Amino acid sequence: MNPPETRPNIIRDEDFYLQHSIFLVENRLFKVPILHLVEESDVFRTMFQLPQASNSDTLVDGMTDERPIVLQGVKSDDFKQFLRVVYARRPLEYDALTLDQWGSVLELSSKWDMEGIRKMVIRNMTPLLANDSHNLVVWGSKFSVMGWISDGLVALVNRLDPMTETDVAKVGLSIVMKIAAIREGAKAREVIEYQGLNSFVNRRTVKEKTAPETEEQIRTMLLAILNGSSAKPS
Repeated sequence: MNPPETRPNIIRDEDFYLQHSIFLVENRLFKVPILHLVEESDVFRTMFQLPQASNSDTLVDGMTDERPIVLQGVKSDDFKQFLRVVYARRPLEYDALTLDQWGSVLELSSKWDMEGIRKMVIRNMTPLLANDSHNLVVWGSKFSVMGWISDGLVALVNRLDPMTETDVAKVGLSIVMKIAAIREGAKAREVIEYQGLNSFVNRRTVKEKTAPETEEQIRTMLLAILNGSSAKPS
């Protein structure tokens, strides 16, 4: 009888033997490779560097459906949109996300300190918000995106229509009152600058020269007003 064949030593490849983990979010289970999570987030990196049980018979959290890693305070649909972006096979898949779904990804990437994902999400959301000054202020304040706050407030200050109850409902009374005060101040400066100029051409020339300066002053004033929001550059 021939002796049994000896199998060569089998090793796990250091790059492509991927660890998966199972997460429970609300009442839904998700099983994903942890590679992107630990690469992008100190939160997840720390989570998976915690000491594991030395007894091979003892299961650790995340290995089975019966012992998943429970993510508290996260909605399952938000987590699903987050995974769609983190594990997207092609950038074109991003086009299918709505503004609210992008917002879910931005919220979770901010929550878990995933700065690379956060910046990518902000880049994709900016065109969707570009024509909505109210949402620029609201979303910018919520997620601490200074560029959105600045652009939204400047658009509101430069708008020809007066501030209304709709503006108050969307961005709050305090911001509306400050915008109204700045708009009145800008109008007063224009009156002073135009005094003594009788020619329409001259008046237009003065306005074209002062508009960039006025806009920069508005940005500086508005950002100073919202300095307490701890907003970050976009």
